[in-house]
Amino acid sequence: MIELPVPGLKADEIVIEVDGYSLTVSTAPQQAETNSGRRYIQREQPVQPMSRVFEFPVEIDTDNVQTTLANGILKIHVPKAAVGRRKVIRVGQSA
Repeated sequence: MIELPVPGLKADEIVIEVDGYSLTVSTAPQQAETNSGRRYIQREQPVQPMSRVFEFPVEIDTDNVQTTLANGILKIHVPKAAVGRRKVIRVGQSA
């Protein structure tokens, strides 16, 4: 499970790319406030694109990655690939 704070972002501003051993989260916030007339001294959450790569030591199941976005927190459930899991086979039973 990966949890990332993404305050103020909408789902269409977040892109998640997955391959066998890594996951990349990229954001592209839309700057709708450019003509609002406000002047900021400091902003705690910068409005700029970002990208982060997460690498895993085992192969991940790219077909079953699930995401949720609620209250500014992006949650990504990344399951291990079934190929690497241990399986017990009883004698006389087919796999």
